[in-house]
Amino acid sequence: MKNLKNTLGRNLNMKKILSVGLMVLLVFSLAVPAFAADSTEITVERIDLENGDHIIVTTYVENSMMRANQKSATRVYDYYKDHSVAWAYTLRGTFVYDGSKARAIASSGSYVINDSRWTCTDSDYYSGDTVYGTVTGKGPLVNQTAHLTITCSPNGTISGTVS
Repeated sequence: MKNLKNTLGRNLNMKKILSVGLMVLLVFSLAVPAFAADSTEITVERIDLENGDHIIVTTYVENSMMRANQKSATRVYDYYKDHSVAWAYTLRGTFVYDGSKARAIASSGSYVINDSRWTCTDSDYYSGDTVYGTVTGKGPLVNQTAHLTITCSPNGTISGTVS
């Protein structure tokens, strides 16, 4: 009986040690992704159109903590008709830079239509240090074409244009 109590006591202590060890492991495994997460910079600009509609262009710059000298940037072009987003275009680019030069290594473009009266077409490509995107939205009495760029400087500064 005494041996049984000793065995049960040891098993209970092992379970406590194992539980504490697993909790510590869990805490550290959840903390690592938080420290490795990308940081994001956001800028927003508004463009008022003559017809009363407006555009909001939001730029997101993601600074990778996992890969030095690489950034991704996204520009979202929201076309507002009657105070709601009729359609939106997203241009995304990935860049590498080293202090003396920068280059784009990927681009993608896509659109979402929220108002069924509209249609959209788009294209995108990258060359040198710049990602280019063009979108045309066609709706009731309105055709809107936009040309967006995202550029990376040799030191990793992201900029862009909309026309």
